[in-house]
Amino acid sequence: MKLTTLHYFVAVATEGSFTKASEKLYISQPTLSRRIQELETELGVELFIRHNHGLTLSSAGEQFLTEVSDVLKRVDHLAHLFDPQINSDKTTQILKIGYLQNINMSRMYELFERFKSNHPNVQFLMKQDTPMNLADGLSTDQYDLVFNLSTYFQANQTIEKAVFMKNHLQIAVPFDHVLSHKHELDFADLSQETFILLERQHSLLLSIT
Repeated sequence: MKLTTLHYFVAVATEGSFTKASEKLYISQPTLSRRIQELETELGVELFIRHNHGLTLSSAGEQFLTEVSDVLKRVDHLAHLFDPQINSDKTTQILKIGYLQNINMSRMYELFERFKSNHPNVQFLMKQDTPMNLADGLSTDQYDLVFNLSTYFQANQTIEKAVFMKNHLQIAVPFDHVLSHKHELDFADLSQETFILLERQHSLLLSIT
């Protein structure tokens, strides 16, 4: 197992694409794909789940990424062990980030770009997940940061929260419905209601039945 292959694996994992990773690494895509396949054969596991429009890490791949990141950090420490500079650690740091399907992606990436301008050695491993899995994953260190609905975090959890954006839902009700006269509703108002949740590209509509 070569260190270069481990670097290749991290690049593919964080970019989520062989094409983008090969451009970043300045190697051909077939060469990169072959090296990853050789790594998977050597380990005897599938590190990536291939999709039509990209790829994601398998459960084995997520575990391997954690171990590889630690190995590369240790190797970098050895390489700079006798450097005169006190802060010479240039190891790539990986932040595991989970997010909801309907989040404002452009705003999220804009936030990441501003962060990377001050932290060039940080890379992001992105994964779309359900609200419940995001909350659980943050508690079990599966994620370092999540973009989730605040209602999924209990008040007693030791999690630092900040408002990223407010999502205003719309509700369609019949004219004669008891809630029709209200201009704004809380989720508590819907506790006794039966409703249909309609998913749209970037927004949600609640329909009371």
